[in-house]
Amino acid sequence: MTVTYQETLDYIHAAPHFKGTAAPERMRRLCEKLGNPQKGLRTVHVAGTNGKGSTVNMIAAALRAAGYRTGMFISPYVVDFRERIQLDGRLISEEELCEVAGRVRQADEELSKEGSYATEFELVTACGLCYFQQQGCDAAVLEVGLGGRLDATNVVEPPEVAVITKIALDHTATLGGTLEQIAFEKCGIIKGGYAVTYPGQDPAAQAVIRAQCTQRAAELHIPDRSAAQVLACGLTNTQLRYGEEEWEVPLGGEHQISNALTAMETVRLLRARGWRLPPEAVRKGVASLRFPARLEQVRTQPPIYIDGAHNPDGMQALVRALGSRPFTAVYAAMRDKNYSQALEILASHARRLVVCTLDMPRAASTGELAAAVPSGASLLSAPDIAHALGLAEEGLAPGEAIVVCGSLYLAGEAHTFLDRTLQKRPEN
Repeated sequence: MTVTYQETLDYIHAAPHFKGTAAPERMRRLCEKLGNPQKGLRTVHVAGTNGKGSTVNMIAAALRAAGYRTGMFISPYVVDFRERIQLDGRLISEEELCEVAGRVRQADEELSKEGSYATEFELVTACGLCYFQQQGCDAAVLEVGLGGRLDATNVVEPPEVAVITKIALDHTATLGGTLEQIAFEKCGIIKGGYAVTYPGQDPAAQAVIRAQCTQRAAELHIPDRSAAQVLACGLTNTQLRYGEEEWEVPLGGEHQISNALTAMETVRLLRARGWRLPPEAVRKGVASLRFPARLEQVRTQPPIYIDGAHNPDGMQALVRALGSRPFTAVYAAMRDKNYSQALEILASHARRLVVCTLDMPRAASTGELAAAVPSGASLLSAPDIAHALGLAEEGLAPGEAIVVCGSLYLAGEAHTFLDRTLQKRPEN
């Protein structure tokens, strides 16, 4: 029986979300039933709270530009589910996803007979691993979904390099309420060999990373932020020189400097492991990457930016990147996120706030968000992204931008709405 793309998505999304301590064994059993697609797959494994997606994209772009058949696994997606599984910069096709998900579904049904049920993320991860194996990938750059130690992606063998990006407080109900606890969970991906951590990591988190690297016999490398020469750092572009390499990254904000340094150090260590990564090819590859919802400018008149900042640390990075530029923020969030603190940060920098809700059960209502906005802030409420963007545009001052942030789900809805209304993105 032929299964449609929508039926495939419905099957994946219908799976449970809860992970639990049994997750590693469940994922291992699922992979066994699929012939262990993770075996022999050479990977770069990336965990962290913020900056994972950008760092993954840079590393994958470097490998791809050097001629390696490169898989990339990220989460979540912004507009199209297939963003999660990519090969050489191309999304998995609908037909390919249906085929590989069919294999995974059969294995999942066998697993269910043992009384175990794969979660949504485990199914997606299994699809990615099977696809990368089928396609004969030379390398796969994998972004952890949540944490690291118990994450479905951690079924892979010891990576070429394990990468830990910026650690901050997020998902505290699952990962723990302190940076130390969260760092410990992230370090679960370290399995000896080389490890790289984000420069400027919080000292509490850094201490845990050092200790775990020592315990796991991993050689830790920390890029030297003071040795980097920043040539440009704007809203949509970052250019820096580090050692003998110079990268121009089409992603903006000061935080991208540290993300780029993390990726640069990873590339250096890959070379040390024998990967052929010519500096000029890498430079061109990184300069050509595209990654939605990372201070992405989607319209010029008026300027509209979409950013995936959703936790307080990410919000701080966003407002630092915007600097003194006036902007109206359009915001929505999930109910289980620390939106009160994020809104407090945003309200102290935005000229106006427009809060709205999302079409999903987990979304915070406009009333809940409005109640969390500090008194004195200029506040508007809207039922959805379409009305929110309309309200934001109505009262714009000359030169003022609209910044959509708070949730990647909101980023996706904003993209869909603007595309549907034929608002074209600017040429690069």
